[in-house]
Amino acid sequence: MELDYRGAMGAFDLKYLIPPLGCPQVRDRVGMAVALTTLLASLRPGIYARHLQFEAMRKTPTWYANVYNAGQAYRTHSLYAKDDRKLHATTCSTAGEWFVRFKHGARLRMGEIRRQNEAISSVMVHAILKLVNQDWEASMNEEDKADIEEFASYLLIAYGLALRGGKKFP
Repeated sequence: MELDYRGAMGAFDLKYLIPPLGCPQVRDRVGMAVALTTLLASLRPGIYARHLQFEAMRKTPTWYANVYNAGQAYRTHSLYAKDDRKLHATTCSTAGEWFVRFKHGARLRMGEIRRQNEAISSVMVHAILKLVNQDWEASMNEEDKADIEEFASYLLIAYGLALRGGKKFP
């Protein structure tokens, strides 16, 4: 950077190559207040960990952006793309480059604990059916037995259909 700067200033008649840094007014231009509020929110206890996960923590900048965009500054001056199909105009600091980098860094540093909705294995189905069979044999009431049979039937049908994958039946 220094080599480029000195070379350009010596070779050309440039008054200013680097724009003035800093801001003469003391104000939050990048969303530092929202970032601090978000970090404070991340310290709340989570369900699966001692602190909130990133997906829960990101609710803070979301509610801030919603409140901001509901106010006087809605749809003015700047654009940001939420994804490939949506383009929004806003001056909200949570849509700015610094805040986007802050959120990305927070996600990388916090990590994620995933509790995925995994499929039931055949071993699990057999274990459930063993418990269901014990309940059915212990039951003295025919109505209870019918309910247990209905549950077991539903379990086996759902498991069997799930083995077919994402195909839809007409």
